[in-house]
Amino acid sequence: QAVLGPDKTLRVLGRAGEMINVGGEKVMPAEVESVALAVPGVVDCRARAEPSALTGQTVALDVVAASGVEQEALKAAIRGACRAQLARHKVPTRVVFVEAVAGETQQHKRLLLTIQDMVYLQLKLIFTLEQSLLLEVLLSKLER
Repeated sequence: QAVLGPDKTLRVLGRAGEMINVGGEKVMPAEVESVALAVPGVVDCRARAEPSALTGQTVALDVVAASGVEQEALKAAIRGACRAQLARHKVPTRVVFVEAVAGETQQHKRLLLTIQDMVYLQLKLIFTLEQSLLLEVLLSKLER
């Protein structure tokens, strides 16, 4: 799954099969997880769909907290970070503290996010180079 931005940059979001559908709005779990993993005290996490009578699905987040971390404060920090960085429909409506999460490990998720960011930067560079070459061709034609 990828999105082309208004500045013609391509952002790789993740696999389409993981999509959470919140009232017709699409949410990639990896996007929510990347924000939560950046919050100090989060050891690992997993965003998942949860049934909702109102929107069909809602975003829930299973979180493994570092030992000794106050869970209510961590929950507030996660929600604050998500509200600051994500669209409203992507903010988890429920944060559940668990001993371990199923699926990919934190290290694997961070590697995937790093690879996605590298692909994004490479594609952005390609688009920038293409734009520069196009500008160069146009300028050379104007100089004639």
